[in-house]
Amino acid sequence: MASLAAAVTVVPALCAWLLATPGEIRREPPLAGWTARAYERLLARLMRHPRFVIGGMILTTLIGFAALPFLESDFIPDFKEGHLIIHMTAVPGTSLEQSLKLGRQVTEKLRQLPEIRSVAQRVGRASLDEDTYGPHTSEFEVDLNQVDGKASRQIDARVRKALDGFVGASFSVSSFLTMRVNETLSGSSSAVAINIIGDDLDVLDIQANNIVRMLHQIHGATDVRIEAPPGVPELAIQLRPADLERWGLRSADVLRSIHTAWQGETVGQIYERSAAFNVMVRLDDASRNDVASVGSLPLHTVHGNYVPLRAVADIYETNGRYQVSHLGAQRTQTVTANVTGRSAQSFVQDARTAIAKNIKLPLGAYVQFTSAAEAESQSRRELFINSGLAAIAVMILLSIITQGWRNLALILVNLPFAFVGGILTIIVSGTTLTLGATVGFVTLFGITLRNSVMMISHFEALVEREDLTWGVTTALRGARDRVVPVLMTSLVTALGLAPLAVDMNAPGREIEGPMAAVILGGLMTSMILNLFVLPILAVKFGNFSENETGVPETLFK
Repeated sequence: MASLAAAVTVVPALCAWLLATPGEIRREPPLAGWTARAYERLLARLMRHPRFVIGGMILTTLIGFAALPFLESDFIPDFKEGHLIIHMTAVPGTSLEQSLKLGRQVTEKLRQLPEIRSVAQRVGRASLDEDTYGPHTSEFEVDLNQVDGKASRQIDARVRKALDGFVGASFSVSSFLTMRVNETLSGSSSAVAINIIGDDLDVLDIQANNIVRMLHQIHGATDVRIEAPPGVPELAIQLRPADLERWGLRSADVLRSIHTAWQGETVGQIYERSAAFNVMVRLDDASRNDVASVGSLPLHTVHGNYVPLRAVADIYETNGRYQVSHLGAQRTQTVTANVTGRSAQSFVQDARTAIAKNIKLPLGAYVQFTSAAEAESQSRRELFINSGLAAIAVMILLSIITQGWRNLALILVNLPFAFVGGILTIIVSGTTLTLGATVGFVTLFGITLRNSVMMISHFEALVEREDLTWGVTTALRGARDRVVPVLMTSLVTALGLAPLAVDMNAPGREIEGPMAAVILGGLMTSMILNLFVLPILAVKFGNFSENETGVPETLFK
C-alpha cells in the first residue's frame, strides 16, 4: 500500500520536476536503443511464423503441467540448524544405569563422525515435566560443525547409518525446529504419526506391530517405532483377603508398609544451622533391588507378631505398561515414522493405501493419521481458497481497465507460462514444493500480471490516443516501447532475488531459497512470453479500436 501511494503521488511529481520539459529533445540511451532495435527485428521475424510460436508456447505449457504429478511436496523443508535432536527408546524397563551405558556407546559412535562437534545425553524426564519419559528414553543433543547446504543434506543419513548397529533400541533423528513443528502438528516429534484407536490395548498392540512391519516396506520410511510399547517388567503383589483376616492385618496397613519400604516415608526433620533436612525411612539399596527378598518383608500384626509378606500375598513378575494414551476418550497406540528421500504427503498416501489393503482392524477400532502431510493439505486448501478469492477480485479490477474479455484473457494467458517456469525450476533444482515455493508462486503471479498489463494497456493507448491502426506495425511499435520497462522490472527483481536462489540449500535459506528460485524461473518464462508471444496473440485475438475504415490489419493470411 505504501508503494501504491508513492506511485500515484510522489512519482508523478518527481517526473514533472526532473524529467525533460516539453519541446526538449530526449536522447535514447545507447544500450536501450540497441536492445529495442534488436528486439524489434527478432519479433518481426517471429510474427511471420505465428503458428509455430503459439504452438511452441502451448507445447511447453503442456509439458510443464504434465510434470506436475511427479513433483514432490513438503509442508515444511528440512531445516539445517547446525543442531540435531536424537530420540533413543530402549526396551521398556531399562534402568537408568543401562541407559547411561548405552548412551556412552552411542556418544562414542557419533563423535567419530567429522561433522559432529559435541554430543550430550539426557535420560528420561521428571514426572512434573510437560513431556514425561521413563529412564528407557533418552535425548541426545548433537551440535554440528558448520557445513554447506549440500553436505548438510548428507549428515542425517550418516548419523542414521551410525546408529543402525545398536540392537534393542530405536532412534529418531530430526532438527530441533522440525521436531517442535511436528509436535505442534501431530503431537509427536516425528513427521508422521499413525494412531490406532480402540478399546482393547492388546489388540491395538498387535495391529501396531503389523503397521510397523508394513511401513518398513514403504520407500522413504525411517525411524519407525511404536511410541508406547508394552512389556515393562513389573513385580505384582496381590493380597489374599483370607490370610489378611487370619493374621489380623488390614490391606491399607500392608500397602503402606510396602510403600514405606520401597518408596520411603518422611518421619521427621533435622536442622543444620538455617537448613532443614527431611528424615526418610526405607530399605537399604541392596534390599530394594533384590526382587527375591520382597516376600521376606516383615509385617507387624495386631498381636505383636511379625509375618513375612509372602504369607499374605502372591508375589510374581509380570509385564505392564508405563504409558496408556487416550484420544477422544478412547485408548490409542501410536506408530511414528520420519520420511527421507520423498515427500511426507506421498508417503502418507502410500501408507493409507497399504493399511486399507493389508491391515484388518477389529470392530470398533480405526486408524487416524496426524502428520505434517495433513497440515500441508489443510494449509494449501486454505491458501488456494484465499488465492482464488483474490484472483476473482483481480479479474474484476482488470476487466475495468481492459476493453472486453479478449484483452483480459491476453493478460491472464501469461499466468500458466509463469507457473510452468516455476515448476521446471523446482524440478531442475531437485527440491520439493514447500510452503515457501507456494508463496513464491503467488508473488510471481502478481509480477507477471503487472508486465502483461503494461504491454496490453500500451497497445490500447497507441490505438485510442494516437489514432494508430491496430495491426502488425502498431504491435511492433508498442512492443518496442515496452521492451525496456519489461526487462527492467524483471531483471531488477531477478537481481534482488539471485543471492537467495544461488544456494537455496544453504542453512537459513530453507524457505526463502525455494521461493526466490520459483520467482526467478517463472520470471524468465513469463518474460519470454510477454515479449515474444503476447504481441502475436494480441494481433490475432486482441479487441482494440479499429481504424476509420473499420478493417484492422491481419496477421494470419
